[in-house]
Amino acid sequence: MSKVLVIIKSMGIGDLSILISNIHAISKKTAGPVTVLAQKNTRARSILKYDPHIEEVIELDEKEIKSFFGIIKKIKPKKFDQSYIYSDSVRLYLISRLSGIKENFNYAFFSKKGKNFFRTAKEFTEKTLHMKIDTQSKIYWNKKDIEEAKKKDNQQNKNKSLFGLPLAIKDLSDVVGIQTTYGFKGYKDYFPKKNSFFVDKLIENGAIIIGKTNTAELGVGGHTINRLFGPTSNVYDLSKSSGGSSGGASSAVAAQLIPFADGTDQMGSCRNPAAYSNIYGFRPTPGVIASARSDNQKNIPILTTPGFLSRTPDDMTIILDSVAGKNNLDPYSLELKSNFQNFEIKDSEIK
Repeated sequence: MSKVLVIIKSMGIGDLSILISNIHAISKKTAGPVTVLAQKNTRARSILKYDPHIEEVIELDEKEIKSFFGIIKKIKPKKFDQSYIYSDSVRLYLISRLSGIKENFNYAFFSKKGKNFFRTAKEFTEKTLHMKIDTQSKIYWNKKDIEEAKKKDNQQNKNKSLFGLPLAIKDLSDVVGIQTTYGFKGYKDYFPKKNSFFVDKLIENGAIIIGKTNTAELGVGGHTINRLFGPTSNVYDLSKSSGGSSGGASSAVAAQLIPFADGTDQMGSCRNPAAYSNIYGFRPTPGVIASARSDNQKNIPILTTPGFLSRTPDDMTIILDSVAGKNNLDPYSLELKSNFQNFEIKDSEIK
């Protein structure tokens, strides 16, 4: 008999009947008590509260659901054996992973019908590497990724914001051990000796770097095409453009190959491909994410900055908090007084 936690982002009436039938199937399969963790919704609560298959409903208000480690503290003492997650939120996957739950069945990234799921960092990484999609996202990967994921699953200290998540880096940024071409034939055999600053922060926070995403040649252009790898297609229509220059990143995120991705943005290179793929693109204030700058660039205005693409604003806050901050090697970088996950703008502040 297993103690089971079912995590859902909200309890909307529309999907409730499907959710309840799934809960009944889980209860029958595990022969154990089911606890539901969800954002408050009074109408849904009255239905779930009296369901004989549900032992407890843990409700969280809007503020509580944003408290990342607060939720973990709430779940951990209950010692659940399994979790089933119904959401497209990376946050909920991380919460279940960091709460010491032995098996995590995540329906978030691959299929709302639950046909595809993963239980461990190793399984998530394997599924990501073996998913096939003809968008030319150009995620080329290194065989050590599976071993790295396996090691992470065996680690005791999993208290990192991106623990076990497979990510791919835009081919304008450097990753040690992975070919970095900048989408340009002159660099087709280039392997950098050090990581870009934000890549180091991703790795420090537990991410597994599985490869690179395609870019416009040298990052110049509103469409993602170069003479090394060709064009990156739009995930919704392979005959159409993915935008650029971070089109490989937008197609990979939209196709659910990876949970979020980095890009670079001077005049729309994150925002443009995000719009083409129906996801979110963010160009932060220059200096929020540190970048290496050569001496001759230190006294000129900053035009280009690293940015990110995600399927939800909530996911965006997780990746931004993982990479933002001061780096002494970048004189323009800055330390934020708050973090993205807990920051709120009041209606009274909007003019």
